[in-house]
Amino acid sequence: MSYFRITLQLCLIFFFIESGVIAQTQHEPLIRPEVQVGRITEKITIDAYFDEQAWSTAAKVSGFTEYFPREGNKPAYDTEVRIMYDETHLYLAITAFDDPKQIRSSLRDRDAIFNDDFVGIILDTYGNSTWAYEFFFNPIGIQGDMLLTGDDEDFGFHIVHQSKGRITDDGYVVEVAIPFRELRFPNVEEQEWRATFWRTRPRSSRERTSWAAISRSDACFLCQFGTIKGISGIKSSQPIRLLTSLTLTQSAERNQPGAALDNDAISITPSLGLSYSPSSSLTAELTINPDFSQIESDAGQIDVNTTTALSFPERRPFFQEGSDLFDSRIRQLYTRSINSPLAALKLTGRQQKASYAFLSAWDEESPTILALEEGSRTLVRGGSFVNVARYRQSFGNDNDLGVIFTDRRYEEGGSGTTFGFDGRFRINKTLSSFYHLVLSNTEEGTDQSTITRFQDQTFANGKYTLAYDGETFSGTGLTAGLFQNGRNFRNSLTYTQLSPDFRAHTGFVTQNARRTIFNDSEIIIYPKIDLVDEIKVELTTGLFYNWDGVLKDRFIMPSFEINLPGQTNLEFEYLWSVERFAGVRIPGIQRWELGLSTQPNQYVTGRVNVSKGKYIARFARPAFLGDGHQFNIGASIRPTTQFEISPSLAWQELNNPTTKEELFSVYILRTRLSYQFTREFFIRAITEYNHSNGNFDIQPLLTYKINPFSVFYLGTNRQYSDWDGLDDLSVRSRQYFFKAQYLF
Repeated sequence: MSYFRITLQLCLIFFFIESGVIAQTQHEPLIRPEVQVGRITEKITIDAYFDEQAWSTAAKVSGFTEYFPREGNKPAYDTEVRIMYDETHLYLAITAFDDPKQIRSSLRDRDAIFNDDFVGIILDTYGNSTWAYEFFFNPIGIQGDMLLTGDDEDFGFHIVHQSKGRITDDGYVVEVAIPFRELRFPNVEEQEWRATFWRTRPRSSRERTSWAAISRSDACFLCQFGTIKGISGIKSSQPIRLLTSLTLTQSAERNQPGAALDNDAISITPSLGLSYSPSSSLTAELTINPDFSQIESDAGQIDVNTTTALSFPERRPFFQEGSDLFDSRIRQLYTRSINSPLAALKLTGRQQKASYAFLSAWDEESPTILALEEGSRTLVRGGSFVNVARYRQSFGNDNDLGVIFTDRRYEEGGSGTTFGFDGRFRINKTLSSFYHLVLSNTEEGTDQSTITRFQDQTFANGKYTLAYDGETFSGTGLTAGLFQNGRNFRNSLTYTQLSPDFRAHTGFVTQNARRTIFNDSEIIIYPKIDLVDEIKVELTTGLFYNWDGVLKDRFIMPSFEINLPGQTNLEFEYLWSVERFAGVRIPGIQRWELGLSTQPNQYVTGRVNVSKGKYIARFARPAFLGDGHQFNIGASIRPTTQFEISPSLAWQELNNPTTKEELFSVYILRTRLSYQFTREFFIRAITEYNHSNGNFDIQPLLTYKINPFSVFYLGTNRQYSDWDGLDDLSVRSRQYFFKAQYLF
């Protein structure tokens, strides 16, 4: 009887999921819609009150379609956009109907709005489905702007534009003015732009709706946009822009416990940036003596059991902007490798079917990654001259061919050069392919310090020494793959090989001498019930061989993911692996990982990841399998619309299963607090304790941001250390700084 009951329940569940008992809202999606925009002469004040006469005659779009969670449905609340233009600006008046009590809105720094409600436009000015601008606004008009290329969003992109918003009795409204001089578009009399208007409404589900209906059965997102017509007689060339900055710092350091702080003199660093756009397709930027110190430090990473260099995100605006143009699957350029440039020049161009970029810099301190079969070494050399060039030509929808060249010439002798060819080809709506072939050449020069540090260490089966002793060698890298990206099934098959003598002196390649094959298959179910938004069942498999054909690793990893109400995501995965490391074959690698993230309301966001099982003790000789645990937890707590507390904890532990000895147990505890007084003025403070090195850092910072480029900072960094291991923290170093940066 119980067996029959269970079988009946499973059948009913399957029926609810596949057939959909809940009624679907009748709706006619707009497939590639069009809107004709009119020109105005009336002056528009951006104040979130659409009281100018011109707004009553502006072109109007509505009829949004739900993209997620119920693709093709009529949204629960309507959205209406009015659009018009004059000689210098594109204007939007957006009305987002809603229950004002449910709207999620906060006073935040720009680009920090994406836990709120937001609405905006995604704009492909060249209409070739290669890249697009994204302009989004929360209910009080705070901005988030990015560049969208394929599936990648470049958060380093910013323009100066105006927006205001307010919450009303029947939702919220946003008024926007986007200067044409900030955009790039074809140099023709009449423009025809591809676009969609977008709204995200985070409630129980993260509801997303679009003016142009977007189908998940078509892998090309940009290809499905509507069209904006009627804009004519506009120009986008910009005047010369000067970005000036002045940085004052005063530092002190203690060299040993009990000693007094050794104070340095106040350092004054002026800097000049010059930007010029002679046409809508080209921008030139020059920076001299830039202050590229980061205002916000990198979050610490636990590296006690890793053999490869760590990657950190780029936060410097000069390198962030246009970074999508330099992207490549084998990372030929990692801009953090341009560590301390004295001067830098960057040219970026975007045309209808071509994009190009050039970067040149004199770096006073040059970090280099020496990739090996089972890890990497790092060293820092003196000055170097870096040049990078990139060209990409698109054709059709979502197809392109490109080349990328990088070259680093060291002041003390030696060089590193790479030359790559890459491309993407869209075979049909869901199937696409890619490839990237890279040739590298290394001329080491001579560095006596490396001869001592890496004595007797070799690579490529003993053919070359790791030390910089004047050797010259060349290598190759190749990756290629097929992607199937449909509504209910996704699959990727990727092959990669890197020769033992391949190096990327300006890039981020941490291992070579390997051939790898990955396959990732995923089934996606969108149940037609309110209890579940999305279910994913995934299987990932891989084979790793070294350059001599020895099997280094094989693994299989099934996983399961479910999206539940409250924007709650639950993931589970299990890994089986057999790996050969440091000459030892290590079978029996098994571990599981459980992840949970949730955003039930506008006040709390949380995430937790727990992993337990067998990990290789990679620092031991011989290497062996240990019992390990990893735990990561983080949250964002918003007691008010202006105040946010974001604590996080990362912890790792590994034990010897035979002796029960604790091999290591380390953690990093980090907290970020911020308070936004106005749209321009805010304070934040970061504290971080790194248990592995005993350092405790405190970093308060006051910021006044007129726009993304005109900013004033006042802050201090203090590092405390446990000198004697007795939990007695005292100041190890301290720095005060003031930075004024202004765009003319």
